[in-house]
Amino acid sequence: MSLLKPLISQIVPFDATKNYTLNFLIDSSSDQCFGNRIIIKNNSTNVTVYDNIATSFLLQHLIPSGTLQNGTIYKITVAYFNLSGTYSSFSDGTIFKCLATPVVSISNITSQEVIASNTFTPQGSFSQVNGDTLSTYEYYLYDGNGVLLQSSPTLFYLPSLVCEYQFTNFINDEKYGLSLHTMSTNGIEVDTDIVYFTISYIAPTFSGVLDLINLPEKGAVEVQSDAIQIIGKVTGTFSYQNGEKIDLTEGVLSFNNTQGMTVFSNFTSKLFIENISIDKPCFILSSPQGNIKLCWKSWNNCINATKTITSGINEYNIFHQEINPTTNNTVVVFLKQTNNYLDLEYEISN
Repeated sequence: MSLLKPLISQIVPFDATKNYTLNFLIDSSSDQCFGNRIIIKNNSTNVTVYDNIATSFLLQHLIPSGTLQNGTIYKITVAYFNLSGTYSSFSDGTIFKCLATPVVSISNITSQEVIASNTFTPQGSFSQVNGDTLSTYEYYLYDGNGVLLQSSPTLFYLPSLVCEYQFTNFINDEKYGLSLHTMSTNGIEVDTDIVYFTISYIAPTFSGVLDLINLPEKGAVEVQSDAIQIIGKVTGTFSYQNGEKIDLTEGVLSFNNTQGMTVFSNFTSKLFIENISIDKPCFILSSPQGNIKLCWKSWNNCINATKTITSGINEYNIFHQEINPTTNNTVVVFLKQTNNYLDLEYEISN
């Protein structure tokens, strides 16, 4: 028998604040391993930062947490010894890097949230303090018991894209779970915990209520659709005028996610507003993820559409032109959101 030089395979970057177990290989014709010694050097300075002997039959060596530093590149070698204490030659040096564990989350949903739609597009966030970037990701959909129902394909991330994937055909009043698996550019894999949520909607999203009827004798296709009524909620004092208008001088009209709309939904709205109160929201679309408000602001004399998410981040503050409506004027407001982008136009109509 003989002591042949061991082999270290490629080391995926690991977090130096956690214990790490180095694995190595020896030839099957070599003497039995009774222990090993590893030497780790700073690859830039060649200074030895760790030199330790472990007694074990296993072809591995534990590197304790705090031994190394994240963001630093190292070179490691290993030798093993037999029953008599004779050492093999050291392995070839293997270069590796220590990186902090990336922080990954699904940013547009919270645990136990209610989703008022039969579709949902989770959006993920990824950050890493040492400059590692997101390479690929997959989303996993579970039932309420944590059984995997569906997974996205492996998706490649580009800085210009959003880390998202749309799931469809949710069953009303059912509980589901989502998790996100990420792979960094340096090969670090991170999974989020499963975030559970409940589906509750009055009707499916609009695309789900389109009926296509083939008309072969006319060489055409007839498209039928049903309009979905979404009920708004008024807070404060209000009154109706001639059955056509609602006086919200002391009230606010809002729509929440239990009525089939969220701040991330695609929608188009047309509002006719008279006698707008300055610096007071006249329209609010709210959900657990945040809110969208329409307000005539005194600082710029414009109607501002402001979108704020739950974290307090102001994602949108857009306005059109300066206006100065009188009590006899009607302001026609067009507010549209497509793929999370807001568009706002308005004009005064006598």
